[in-house]
Amino acid sequence: MKVWIMQQWTVLFFIVLLCSCKYDASPAKAVSEADSIPAKLPTGRDTIPPARYSSQLSPGKVPLQQTIKDTVTFVERNDNGDYYLCYVRKGKHLVSLIYDEPLAQKLNFLRGDTLEIQWKMDSSWIAGDGDRLEFKEWMLNARKIKDGKVATFRKNYTKPIKYWYAKDTDYSDELKDYLYLLVEYYIAYSKQPLVLLHLEKPEESDFVYSIDDRDEKGRHYIVLGLSNDQGTHSNIIQWLYLDSETHAFYEYDLANDKLIPFP
Repeated sequence: MKVWIMQQWTVLFFIVLLCSCKYDASPAKAVSEADSIPAKLPTGRDTIPPARYSSQLSPGKVPLQQTIKDTVTFVERNDNGDYYLCYVRKGKHLVSLIYDEPLAQKLNFLRGDTLEIQWKMDSSWIAGDGDRLEFKEWMLNARKIKDGKVATFRKNYTKPIKYWYAKDTDYSDELKDYLYLLVEYYIAYSKQPLVLLHLEKPEESDFVYSIDDRDEKGRHYIVLGLSNDQGTHSNIIQWLYLDSETHAFYEYDLANDKLIPFP
């Protein structure tokens, strides 16, 4: 009887010992596996950006989504891309700001007008192979605080500017309207002696320009020939070039055969 009891206690002891070992081993293995998995770094749209961003509108770094007030010169709008863009000039820098459609009705300014704007740095996505994140200036509001010279030109020169182009060409109404505004801007801000001479007597002047396009040195340009219509004839005052891709605007220097950025 004693031997049997001892055998039972021995079996029971080994069962308890085995259960105890199995219980301790599992958590240790679980912790080991968890510690061996490296932390997943954020990528793509989950990437945490730096705190401040560079902008040509500001001399220092700009915090994300902080509203900033600034004074700039209006250049033009471009509503034909993935984002609506408003181009302004501050000092020597030409800067594009993204804006939302509701703001478009307030951006009916003339090139050269001085604006007070509110803007911020915020995210935008560049279309392509896997959208690319970029942080860019967004316009929140704008108001005109001073007329540019185009407004003064329109008050003094009340006649429409005439233009013509070859019959076999087909320029869109949108392009023709854009070129008309560009010629107004050039006349208003030009320092060309013949332009200034005709501006002194607007009632005796009839500005007219031709529209043509050509390729030169690997670039495509819209070429405008500005002249003064004297009834029986007209003489070219200045050739103007507009880069079709970048919208860079130039005066043609005939003496040196080169393009000079305007203004």
